[in-house]
Amino acid sequence: MTDLRAIWKRRIGEYVQETQKYLQYVFTGHLVIVLLFVLGAVGMTYSEWLETVPATFPAAPIVAGLIGATLMRRTPVTLLREADAVYFLPLEGKLSTYTNEALKWTRMTKLFLPLVVTIVLLPLLRATGHTSIVTWSLIAFVVLYTLYGTRVEFAFRHLYRGEHILTLYAMHFAVGAGVVYSLVEGWYVVAAVVALAYVAFTQQRIVRNVSTEPFPFDHFIELEQRRMMSFYRFANYFTDVPHVKGGIRRRSYMSWLFPNARPFDRAKSYRYLVMRQFVRTDDLFRLYLRLTALMVLGVAFIETEWMLVLFVGALQYALVSQLIVNLRKRPVFSMDQLFPITEVDRRRSIDRVVRLVVMIEIGIVATLALVLQQSFLTALVVIVVGNGTFLLEGRKK
Repeated sequence: MTDLRAIWKRRIGEYVQETQKYLQYVFTGHLVIVLLFVLGAVGMTYSEWLETVPATFPAAPIVAGLIGATLMRRTPVTLLREADAVYFLPLEGKLSTYTNEALKWTRMTKLFLPLVVTIVLLPLLRATGHTSIVTWSLIAFVVLYTLYGTRVEFAFRHLYRGEHILTLYAMHFAVGAGVVYSLVEGWYVVAAVVALAYVAFTQQRIVRNVSTEPFPFDHFIELEQRRMMSFYRFANYFTDVPHVKGGIRRRSYMSWLFPNARPFDRAKSYRYLVMRQFVRTDDLFRLYLRLTALMVLGVAFIETEWMLVLFVGALQYALVSQLIVNLRKRPVFSMDQLFPITEVDRRRSIDRVVRLVVMIEIGIVATLALVLQQSFLTALVVIVVGNGTFLLEGRKK
């Protein structure tokens, strides 16, 4: 007889080994240093801001909204494969042995983010005059709500085969934010009533009805494939992942970046191809937009000049390194290798494209630093640091 618990243990071992294989390329020494600088800058800014936060600051709705957002979604990790729709079908009556193990793993992994966000927000509550009993009640609620809510989402997906999932997310956010707000304000009876009503409703309408429906193998298999593809796309920023097929979009509104390709100008011809690759490759272009947006947020909210420069420099280093690595990656054979261009010219073309897009990003960040921080020196240092990271990473690569 097939031991479903043994199958889960084997698969979770393979899954951990697979993710570690790529994560060792993600969290390299350079990235760890960058993350430490970023977290340090953000932490210092947050702690300094807490010293000056007024007692009238609306901490309760902000904390409730942020914690509620982290409690909204708990996508189950099932590790199901396409063949399981056939081979697990005769064992559907005993499939709970497998899914219970999957739920244990999902609960453990989904608890990390809401718990960290709650711990980070607790100093804000203390700074605005809330008592210590709020701290322990919030932590207890986050843990219990995550453990039970994971079961509810799994049952909801089982019952409705993935349909109406946004309705469930809205309910989870409303209940989570409502209970957190009630606990922060000291309305413990209201919080208890809302929580008990949520448990009673979900038990009656969702959890108890699962046994009457066949297991939706197709939905959970597709969900698992999408989840793994998201991880592979993230890892593909740092190393080659054979499972990833990158998306391509034309983005005609960015055509002004393409240099004029003259028929007999080899360098400009290849530069044109590199720029098209950057603009039209979803992963690269979205990475550029995300890191630029983070720098803009840093300029908007980090008031200490040296922390701002440190924050921008760390993200700038990460951006330049990822652009150069990804643009220089090539398959064993590509049609552009037929161009009569030397390898030195190829690298120069890539460096010029990276310098151009980075200078555009530096210009945006430096302008905002000049306007928001009202400091010409800060804007100048941002430009110098941005160019320094390009020179450092470009020469090393």
